[in-house]
Amino acid sequence: MWMSHPLFSGVVRDSWADNLRLKPNVESFTADVKIWNKEVFGNLFHRKKRVEARLRGVQTSLATCPSDHLLLLEAQRQTKSSRQSRVWAAVEKGKVICDKGAKWIIGSHSSLRFWHDKWLNIGTLRSLVEGPLTSGEDNLMITDVTANGSWDLHLLSVPLSPFILNAIHATTLRRFSVKEDQLSWISSTNVAQEFWRLAGCPPQVQASFSGGLVDWLQVNAHSPLRAVHKDYPWKCFFLFGVWNLWLQCNRKAFKQQEASLNLVQAVEMQVREFFYCVANQDEIRNKEILHVRWSKPGDGWLKLNTDGSFGGEGVNSGCGGLIRDSNGLWIRGFAKTMVVNSSLASEMWALREGLTLCLDLQPQAVEIELDATAAISILSGNSNTNGDLSGLVDDCRDLLLQLPQVRMLHCYREANSCADALARLGAAGDGGDSYFVTPPHSVIPLLNFDFLGKHRSRLGSPRTSGH
Repeated sequence: MWMSHPLFSGVVRDSWADNLRLKPNVESFTADVKIWNKEVFGNLFHRKKRVEARLRGVQTSLATCPSDHLLLLEAQRQTKSSRQSRVWAAVEKGKVICDKGAKWIIGSHSSLRFWHDKWLNIGTLRSLVEGPLTSGEDNLMITDVTANGSWDLHLLSVPLSPFILNAIHATTLRRFSVKEDQLSWISSTNVAQEFWRLAGCPPQVQASFSGGLVDWLQVNAHSPLRAVHKDYPWKCFFLFGVWNLWLQCNRKAFKQQEASLNLVQAVEMQVREFFYCVANQDEIRNKEILHVRWSKPGDGWLKLNTDGSFGGEGVNSGCGGLIRDSNGLWIRGFAKTMVVNSSLASEMWALREGLTLCLDLQPQAVEIELDATAAISILSGNSNTNGDLSGLVDDCRDLLLQLPQVRMLHCYREANSCADALARLGAAGDGGDSYFVTPPHSVIPLLNFDFLGKHRSRLGSPRTSGH
């Protein structure tokens, strides 16, 4: 009712201030809209009584002395009531689905409650923990259990299971960027995850499935890669797959139809029909042997290589990276152990750690190389992130802006072996951070290999740029 009124948008605009945080804005809007509602719509209870009295009069007249006009009014009332009931039922069902599928993304100065707000994919913490909480503990906020962009759970008296602890530690916190708490859609259902697991997704874009919606669509819908062990482009299967998953989710939500067990095969048939009837056959390329090597940066530049090592959900993962000068000599390096939910998260952790290390050196120019195309695509885009990785993405963007001169490039994993070795070192660690002024012994042979300009071979499509 409010949305259909021409003056409502003005009430929203006048009561919302860009320089205020979410909570005071909501309070201001609530107070203003109550006054506006009373002035414009009046007392709804009195209006309801008048309408009900009129309806009783119409129905009484129909029973004693029906007329064409009264019959038309009654038919219109029944039609409108039926339509409104169906719409309201759909709204109620949609609200339940949204409540189950939404959660809060933690902001830089969070006002979320630690136990009672839903900021984990698995539900509120209070619903996962049995037993009473102390009065002080029950009122804990997110800001009470975090410090310097990390979790600090020493105030908790309730023991948490390893599953819950891993879920908490896998929730990344902002360190540098500033943004309020915001609602986000929880990424995927088990049906969708199984569908994409069987779909033949190329490894180069798998990390994008943990990113934001817009970047996920862009990376996959524009991918030049072919589906694994298939003779059609991945982007064709991806687009048909998204559409069919959407249809299936709606059938399950509104018609109670069970998920198709052969959805991957059905989508593949659609893709083949489209690809062979419509798509341009000139897109097919022959693969060849490529010689790949790490290359030194230009004079006056430093080069940062980073990599992530994803061990799986609930398992220790790692990230690592190193900085070298224009002669290919080691300057600094790091290895870190953490718990994350995706390979893209481990890549973004690595980049954030590497950029922080770079800024400590106050360089004038930095060239960044990583072998995660999805990470580069997300950071290069202008879209706002609103998902599990939004804190990491925004932090990396802020750090990049602090470098006087920077360029970020994709490299093949064969040219990123030193960073890969450091990431594996982090994944094998005990949960701490390691910073190296001199290279670890396990990395020295790889450093020498890169320093001498030696190459490794890989099978792939030729490209004019990159290493």
